[in-house]
Amino acid sequence: MSRRNKKKNIRPDPQKRSNYAAVMPVNWESLLSAGYTPLSQNPEIISAVNKIANLIGSMTIHLMENSKNGDQRISNALSNLVDIHPNKYMTRMTWMSSIVRSLLLEGDGNCVLYPRTVSGLIEGIYPLNPGSVSFVPNGDFGYSILYNGKEYFPEDSNSY
Repeated sequence: MSRRNKKKNIRPDPQKRSNYAAVMPVNWESLLSAGYTPLSQNPEIISAVNKIANLIGSMTIHLMENSKNGDQRISNALSNLVDIHPNKYMTRMTWMSSIVRSLLLEGDGNCVLYPRTVSGLIEGIYPLNPGSVSFVPNGDFGYSILYNGKEYFPEDSNSY
């Protein structure tokens, strides 16, 4: 078939559709929302965050050290504490999942951990409730942490 004999496919004009919708006064309330719903209250978001938290919680944490031959894994009491038993009240997976959930939902990108020490050694690392933690500016660059009405300073290790 030559070019002259080809039939051109010409689209018909698109149909005009009306944007009118009838809403009865009885059904009007069903279209209005009751107010703002935060993402942390949305079931789809919560299930997605739980999936991410469980995936990250099941991953191994390696404490690494820079050396001439590249990064090397360190096996000591601190790596054992962080990767195997971070505290005595929850498993490592639950601990890490709670940190990820706090970062993504309630903590607004912050997760404050409390290191409990016994005789100068870390006994456990405990996540604090994000709703009870406030960062209070202290001068130009300093801050303090207000937790349940008690003030903590980052430079003062005795306040823990």
